[in-house]
Amino acid sequence: MENGKLKVGKGAVEVKSYNFALRIINLYKFVAFKRKEFILSKQILRSGTAIGALVKGHRFKIGGKILSLYFYFEYFALKT
Repeated sequence: MENGKLKVGKGAVEVKSYNFALRIINLYKFVAFKRKEFILSKQILRSGTAIGALVKGHRFKIGGKILSLYFYFEYFALKT
C-alpha cells in the first residue's frame, strides 16, 4: 500500500487489517515503554496482529504451524 492507495491484488480487508496491525504495534510500544506494562502489552500485540495473520493465512490457504513460522520469519525480517 502506497500513500493510502490500494495495490493491485490487495483486498480492502487486507489493507484494513494491515493498518489495524500498525496501530496495534504503536499501542504496544506506548503501553510497554511509556507505561511499563509488559504483560498486557504483549497480549495486545498478539491479539491485534492475529487478525492480519488470519487474513493472510486465508488468502494463501495456509494455517497452523506453517502460518506461525511464516509470521515468525516475517517479524524478524521487519526488525532488521
